[in-house]
Amino acid sequence: MLIHLLEPHHAEDFKRISLAWLDKYGLTEPGDLQEIEKICQDWPAEYTLWGASVEGKLAGVIGLYQGESANEVIKLGVDEAYQGKGIGRALIQTLMDEVERRGLEEVILYSNSQLVAALEAYRKFGFEEVPIDAAIAMKYHTADVKMRWRKK
Repeated sequence: MLIHLLEPHHAEDFKRISLAWLDKYGLTEPGDLQEIEKICQDWPAEYTLWGASVEGKLAGVIGLYQGESANEVIKLGVDEAYQGKGIGRALIQTLMDEVERRGLEEVILYSNSQLVAALEAYRKFGFEEVPIDAAIAMKYHTADVKMRWRKK
């Protein structure tokens, strides 16, 4: 497995992997589609995206959005054929290494309670559940979990 930064030529694979798990759990919402399209079309600088490749095939993705008011983990996804092989854990570790390198004090994420394995993986990296913001709950109806990591 090779963890690497994604580049614009990875856009279609990023989209495929990101949408696969959302669709599988019935969690795809207009806001997700808009964000994925924005990333794939514009490749904005405030997003850092990593991929995990196995034998030359993109098997997993994760991203870090670094905004003015928040730093957010986005779109952790692993191709179903590669799940259970530690790829998600390696992607989270890569992201958290970058969080530390950048000196970020806090990172949040929004998820869904159906995604038990992902939530447990985040907990192992020190993320804790916190109350979800009303504005996010209104925009993303399926986001029923908010987690936060704070530098110690």
